[in-house]
Amino acid sequence: MAIHKKKITYVAIYINYRKIDTGETSIHPHINMVALSIIPPTIEKESQISHKIINDKGICPMCQIINDESNEERQILQTDSFIAFCPWSSSYPFEFCICPKKHITNFSQITQKEISDLALILRSTLGGMSKSIKNPSYDLIFHLSPEKKNNKQIHWHIEIYPLTKAVSGIERGYNIYLNNVHPEKAATILGNACRKELASLIGII
Repeated sequence: MAIHKKKITYVAIYINYRKIDTGETSIHPHINMVALSIIPPTIEKESQISHKIINDKGICPMCQIINDESNEERQILQTDSFIAFCPWSSSYPFEFCICPKKHITNFSQITQKEISDLALILRSTLGGMSKSIKNPSYDLIFHLSPEKKNNKQIHWHIEIYPLTKAVSGIERGYNIYLNNVHPEKAATILGNACRKELASLIGII
């Protein structure tokens, strides 16, 4: 059923990439855009936490994370405008985030230069991931602020979930995730491959 434009509260953007298990050919990535009349629970929770921390401490929590991860072992790659890192509390093996370094609440607000920079870091990280962990299926999710400005806003970012293992019962049934790869180790493996990918893209090697 179509949603009237005035009732759109959130536009969900996500990309699926699935390998075909029976052969060498892979399905190309599919970009999905879904207009919703509700704010997804994950975004709602994220925006509430962000709003509370900004009010209590005067700083965006994602800006603080970006500042902390810039020189930590969990960093994968940086460009002028973006940083990629494995979250400290990763739910999935080799999960990573791509965040704009500048505080900005929605993808539509970035400049043309930042779009080019985003394309570069996406190509480098996805290419590096494909080479370092054998071309996994993955989900790529945009976390954006709600459409209506009176809703609590978030520092927009992208979350990438390589699908390296089956979802277990405790994960599906209780929302408790089992990750057997430390984020620091994942960042080292991904970072080495992603930096080589970036270097080849900009013609260094």
